Amino acid sequence: MADTFYLDFEARFRGDPAVIRERLRVYEAFLRPLAAQSDARLLDLGCGRGEWLELAGDVGLDARGVDLDENMLSAARKRGLAVENMDCLEALRAVPDGTLAVVSAFHLIEHISFDDLRELIANARRVLRPGGIMILETPNPENLIVGLVNFHLDPTHRKPLPPLLTSFLAEHTGFFRNIILRLQGAERRAETEINFESVLTTVSLDYAVVAQVAGPLAHELDSAFELRLGLDLLGGVRRFDAAFAAQTDALKATSSALVVQTENLNSEVSDLRCEADALKATSSALVVQTENLNSEVSDLRCEADALRDEIATFRREITTALSEKTGALEAGASHLRSAVTALQTRINEPAYARLLLHSSGMPRRAVRRLLFHANGKPRGMFRSWVLKSDNRPHRVFRRWMDSPQYQSMPWPSRQQSPQDSANLVALESPSIALTAPIEREIDPQSKVAKPQKDFDVDCIAKNYDGKGIGVDQKNYGDVVFRNASLTYDKARMFIGMYGEKR
Repeated sequence: MADTFYLDFEARFRGDPAVIRERLRVYEAFLRPLAAQSDARLLDLGCGRGEWLELAGDVGLDARGVDLDENMLSAARKRGLAVENMDCLEALRAVPDGTLAVVSAFHLIEHISFDDLRELIANARRVLRPGGIMILETPNPENLIVGLVNFHLDPTHRKPLPPLLTSFLAEHTGFFRNIILRLQGAERRAETEINFESVLTTVSLDYAVVAQVAGPLAHELDSAFELRLGLDLLGGVRRFDAAFAAQTDALKATSSALVVQTENLNSEVSDLRCEADALKATSSALVVQTENLNSEVSDLRCEADALRDEIATFRREITTALSEKTGALEAGASHLRSAVTALQTRINEPAYARLLLHSSGMPRRAVRRLLFHANGKPRGMFRSWVLKSDNRPHRVFRRWMDSPQYQSMPWPSRQQSPQDSANLVALESPSIALTAPIEREIDPQSKVAKPQKDFDVDCIAKNYDGKGIGVDQKNYGDVVFRNASLTYDKARMFIGMYGEKR
């Protein structure tokens, strides 16, 4: 029966292949310039399930891997990767000098002895061509949780390798340059910045040493070697100290502000106590004043009762006197109503009209102020003097109320014009002949334009039942005149109200 312990162990503690492949994308900046070169081959030592081989193949490298765990290799072969069961050092020994672009080992060097590690790095330096790189990734003992606990979860681990040691080995073996990449550090969060937990979690869980062989194309990786990733233990402690100091300063400032605020509050409390004492004294004075007022109110009530009696007596006397006066006033009012009725009947007579109106038909100023509001609306109490029951003007006011001057006043201009549906439907064959020039003279007395000479209007109006209607000049009702002689103003008004000029 096949032993799947390490395959299951990797699945539990290393992570899902998709997650691991996403983490490996940090190396693409190193791989892409090499993949652009001709015959760029990669050898991965301890390839495992092949996540790194997949990424290298996607970038364009000819990738091959070796491993001793057949279960791991089986998983890699299922994805079509080039892998074989072979010892890592033997695989390196079999490679000719200067033929590889990349030699990589992910989480391998912590499984071998220090002597084997030195041989691995030396052989990697031998088989790499000019400008080629070596990538060694391993757990980071700078992270206290990794160094004290997680590293020892894997029973095949030998001892942790500090980043500076691995970097020195690459430098000592003859690599042109190398860089330490600290990987998988926890994101810095505001709520954990100044917790001791942040020192344990923000320091990178893994690190990698990427070393390059000198060569004419080595400069193509300059930008990749400028990467600065992750956080070491000292950096995590410094970050913690800085955040703690900042919080301490903030707390000191807050404490000082609270001291000042407390002193101010104590001063306010003292002032409030003085105010409370003053209010107590005022309250005592108000109690005495209230008692005095109650006594005065009692006296005033007695006086009010006496006044009520006097008022009742006076009211009875007034009622009797008013009854006598009311009878006399009603008799006078009856006589006045008779006089008003007689005046209303006679106001339309020509003789009275000459007294009320100017020669132009405009009411005299006193009459206008008596009978009309300033906006042209008849006053309510005199409305029946001005308008008939059908809201048409009495004859004496008709000429002025039909004039453009009156129609342009605010109240008449807001009145709705007669609609087609109201008695008059349309004009049929109206004929209008202008018999006078357009210029109009100004009346020096009324300061308004004089009416033009007459128009000859010949039209037939229809009501809603379709019958023709003809009326004389004296009818100012719901139809237009037939064979009537009208002034310019009246003709224009009727045409605007009842039809269009044709």
